[in-house]
Amino acid sequence: MVPPVTITELTSGARTREEFMVIEDLLMELPLHTPTFHHFARAGDLRRQMREKGLSISPADAQVAQCALDLDAPLLTRDAVFWKIAALTKLKLAAIT
Repeated sequence: MVPPVTITELTSGARTREEFMVIEDLLMELPLHTPTFHHFARAGDLRRQMREKGLSISPADAQVAQCALDLDAPLLTRDAVFWKIAALTKLKLAAIT
């Protein structure tokens, strides 16, 4: 499943229109995670908890992490911030090599 915010993050990283279209086509094949009000509240609480532990995370990173937590699914990432979140929560990760 792909969180909506991830679609924005990945497509905005495209360097060309052609690359954008390839990313968009790939993401369209994946099921979309449809977050609820409570998901966003939990993402906000995750940011608060991380801040209490000395880690500042963006709202977008909190939403992505919370989607994986909500689904009890591993998050596929290269981003070091998620490794830091995982060290402080029950977030499961899968590394991209």
